[in-house]
Amino acid sequence: MKIEVFKPEHLDRLQLQPAQAYFEQQFSQPGYASMLSNGPAFTALDGDVVLGCGGAAELWGDRACVWSLLSDRAGPHMMAITRAVRGFILQLPHRRIEALVDREFEAGHRWARLLGFECETPGGMRRFTPDGRDVSLYARVR
Repeated sequence: MKIEVFKPEHLDRLQLQPAQAYFEQQFSQPGYASMLSNGPAFTALDGDVVLGCGGAAELWGDRACVWSLLSDRAGPHMMAITRAVRGFILQLPHRRIEALVDREFEAGHRWARLLGFECETPGGMRRFTPDGRDVSLYARVR
């Protein structure tokens, strides 16, 4: 597995895991891929296969929101991906780092906790996503 700087065209090669498949409709929205590259972002690759993309969007000086889109082929690489994401998060200069997780995506909740995030909205944030899904807000605060 190798890590490189995220490029918008990586989304064209990303086969999302079923739990995130609803994001694919966003990929075709004008400017979506460019918006993801507005902050530091990376892509994990296995040869030419895109395993996942992730990054951070600064919300204001000391606050950022991290994002990740993972392939249905990422499973065997999750230990290496998790190490890379931990390192990425640790190098961010922000005091508060947030992540949003679909309320129904239990593996996403486990991963957020594994990465050191704590859930701040146990009841969730209702109808938050473009397609009306509920999410939970996680945060790492330094």
